[in-house]
Amino acid sequence: AMRETGKDPLIRDAPLTEKGKTQAAKARDVLAALRGRVESGLPPTERQWLLVVSPLRRALDTAAGVWPEAFWQRSGSLSETYVRTEVWPEVRETMTGCDDLGSSPRILAEAYPQLAPQLSTLPNVWWTVPSELRHLPAEGEEMRAAYIKDPDAFEDADDAAMDARVAAIISKFVQSSEQLIVVVAHCNLI
Repeated sequence: AMRETGKDPLIRDAPLTEKGKTQAAKARDVLAALRGRVESGLPPTERQWLLVVSPLRRALDTAAGVWPEAFWQRSGSLSETYVRTEVWPEVRETMTGCDDLGSSPRILAEAYPQLAPQLSTLPNVWWTVPSELRHLPAEGEEMRAAYIKDPDAFEDADDAAMDARVAAIISKFVQSSEQLIVVVAHCNLI
């Protein structure tokens, strides 16, 4: 919505738009073809993927659209290809609008119950908040109102934290046992 109008519609943790859902559906075939090419040269024991997703709802919805078999799988499901899905707050977008204020793990777990165990490990506020506003609750309108009042404070705090976020992402990649990794995030990070 922001790209079309140039104005922040002030929707907190905006869901994926219909246009985004259409784009994700188209990307599904592209990703499936790429995975097929990669896996064709690998024995089944080496077909181990890591699907990394930002906890912003539009990224979670995109992951569900581009690789639904991996995103919606329940633990213990059988497949020739092993996929582990992880939610990493570090791969979220940079703070450029109200839609970059996240949802609490409780709210996300209601929408994505298969991710509830790992969402429960996230802090209630996993997105960047200026230090003087860290007392605000994760849920409700206070966080959104604070952003509307002073968006620069949120964006400056996020800019200041960027180097640490990128270092954390790199560290997690290095620690991952999978060599085949798909990252689903939205603009201004990758």
